[in-house]
Amino acid sequence: MIRRLVSRRLALSMMGCVVLSLLMVGCKSKDDSMGSVHGIVRVDGNPPSKGSIIFAPRDGKARTAGTKIEDGHYEAEVPIGTAKVAIRIPQKVGERKASNAPNSPMVPIIEDVLPPKYNEQTELEVDVKPGSNEFSFDLSSK
Repeated sequence: MIRRLVSRRLALSMMGCVVLSLLMVGCKSKDDSMGSVHGIVRVDGNPPSKGSIIFAPRDGKARTAGTKIEDGHYEAEVPIGTAKVAIRIPQKVGERKASNAPNSPMVPIIEDVLPPKYNEQTELEVDVKPGSNEFSFDLSSK
């Protein structure tokens, strides 16, 4: 009888731990320091097939966030606050040999379509708020 009672209490304790664990996972609070950002990037009026976008906090205190651009669209979780935005759109401009070896394979030469004012020396800036934010960019390759 004592054995059955201990076994029942152990089973109830284990069940309680499982339920408590599930409740804790289900009640996980959203990170209030992040905002959801999404939008469309266009270069000379057209959405690029691929690229990347980076959000760097202007104050340097939060982490940098970024994501891929696919068919002109992007979506990311970004720290709340003012962020500098750097956008890169790669384009194949030629090929070269990977090395000086006679049988060396050819590798693509990639350059950024966008001028430095959109990436290395970016002039783009956004103010990320809590919740959902939409930022679209119409850029020029010139």
